[in-house]
Amino acid sequence: MKYDSVVVFTTHFKITGKISRTDTLLKIVSKTKIKIMKILKLLTLAILMFSCNNEEQIIENAKNNELERNSTLSSNNYLGIEAIFMPELNTSYCQDGNNILVFQDENHFISTLEYLEKLVEDTDDSFMAQYGYMNPDDLDDFEESIGYEEQNPLIDFENNLNFCSLRKYINNLENQWLDQQTQSFDPTGDPEEQFAFGISDWEEMTLYNQNGEVIVGKFLYKLINNGEGWVQIDLNNPDLSNIVSIINQNHNSNTGQSNNTNLDATTVRLIESMGASVINVNNNNVFCKDYVNRSKFEVIDNGNRIKARQKMKVGTFNYTIVSKTVSYKWRNNKWKRRRNNIDAGFKETKLVYPSNTPACNNVSDYDNSRNISNRRSRKYSDRINRNNFGWGWKYNNTLGTKSYHYINGNVIFWNLPI
Repeated sequence: MKYDSVVVFTTHFKITGKISRTDTLLKIVSKTKIKIMKILKLLTLAILMFSCNNEEQIIENAKNNELERNSTLSSNNYLGIEAIFMPELNTSYCQDGNNILVFQDENHFISTLEYLEKLVEDTDDSFMAQYGYMNPDDLDDFEESIGYEEQNPLIDFENNLNFCSLRKYINNLENQWLDQQTQSFDPTGDPEEQFAFGISDWEEMTLYNQNGEVIVGKFLYKLINNGEGWVQIDLNNPDLSNIVSIINQNHNSNTGQSNNTNLDATTVRLIESMGASVINVNNNNVFCKDYVNRSKFEVIDNGNRIKARQKMKVGTFNYTIVSKTVSYKWRNNKWKRRRNNIDAGFKETKLVYPSNTPACNNVSDYDNSRNISNRRSRKYSDRINRNNFGWGWKYNNTLGTKSYHYINGNVIFWNLPI
């Protein structure tokens, strides 16, 4: 409207014969037009630049968020956890960091584990709420470009404690193993099966060192027999170093680790005579089973595999029940844990007690799952306080379990006798 009023005004002056004033105003209008055109050009350029840089800005913001995530854990003071270096522990993988964590008591250990489990899930939920609109391949590329990984909260936890964890050790081995895979995929030699002491959860691996050791209260706990048992050693025991050395010397020669150590009766008597307590939780009776820990790879198609895992075990401080689905995808000529729509659970499986009698009375029915979610791994889990070793498992009134695994519309039931 201002432009029209100026034109009218100049016309008025032309009619009245005031030509000099009219020429001046026309010049003003002309200059105004040029300025407007320049402004419009600048605005157009700015819009184009914003459009071109919008994706880069999203990536940059995401990178900054990743850089800032360390502050999340530091404010929690790591729940009073201490990381120390004990030279008597044979942790060759840990050259420059602390090689064992110290917890106040069993509850402290469990609460830390539950905290990490929730933190990992909440962090990934938050990430997907912000970026989950992308298609799978673009999201995969985006995550790699900013260095996002579901395990980032665990990495932060370790870094802030300068701790060399079992998780880091296994994760590096798995990456090396996957790098050697062709598209046909050979599940032989899965590092998690060979070295992880029966621990299938990255959060729990974060709390142990590479030899499956942790300090809780006044005891050092060392996992043995592929996680089916452990050795408890008083920290004031003058033979602590010798006991640890004896156990490590009995490792499986094929793996070079104490993960698969099956201590023979002579070794057990020896370390018990030195003050150690040896607990083997596997109850191999014909009625029920105290310990189940197994996994298998399932072929979905040429580009997708899942690792299905069942775990029911008496852990060092609790009874753990886990069904887990891990997604692996072939992309860019490489197998890697990548996102898929997955789920996990149990079907028609019963937790029973006592496990050493034919009755095996039912305690709980496990016929449930989580919900389908776009993740690299999905687990259904329950944790029961350990107050005895009488727990056992049955599937459909027989000695066995049945787990449920889902990926992209494919439902897999894994029913195996124990």
